[in-house]
Amino acid sequence: MLYLKIKKYLNDNSINIDSVFDSFEIKDLSDGNGEFINNWDDSKIGISKPTDEYLESLSNDEVELSNLIINKLSDLDIYHFNSEEIRQMTINEYFVLLLTSKGRTLVAEQIQSLELQVKLGIVTEENANFEYFYNGGSVEISLVQLRALYIFMINTVNTNYGVYKAHIHAIKNLSTIEEVEAYDFTADYLKNQNLNIE
Repeated sequence: MLYLKIKKYLNDNSINIDSVFDSFEIKDLSDGNGEFINNWDDSKIGISKPTDEYLESLSNDEVELSNLIINKLSDLDIYHFNSEEIRQMTINEYFVLLLTSKGRTLVAEQIQSLELQVKLGIVTEENANFEYFYNGGSVEISLVQLRALYIFMINTVNTNYGVYKAHIHAIKNLSTIEEVEAYDFTADYLKNQNLNIE
């Protein structure tokens, strides 16, 4: 329980315990007095050791609630930054395209390349196309469609980022253990997005 109390103390001061786990030490001498903080490196952790009064003032329920909130926020981060259902999309229900910065840059660069070709008179805007290959198949996307695709990608990413920030705010304001355990941080996301191109 002392570890969780320290975790809450650090989190309340915007410090992730994983980043300073080697800068403090908890000991239990098995003498009936329980756990205590044996070492605490102020210079590495950035704040002074929590007082005994502070640690003793924390109830087990309060510490458990704080720990559940921290873990829920961590799970949200993992989902938001790694889940395929919100980090990628499909074209015509088949061709997978990443919604990450790399994927958006790919589309933006193709738009710029085709626009330059149009400007130089190499192709007309009506004939400017990009062929996207994926998993043995390909789809031809016009310049107009590429622009629409890029807007679609940006809108999806921006919407999901807004959902992510809303979840952070909501989770931090949960007040019971039951609320935290029941909270669904996957709700409201735009998932498995698809854009049909003919």
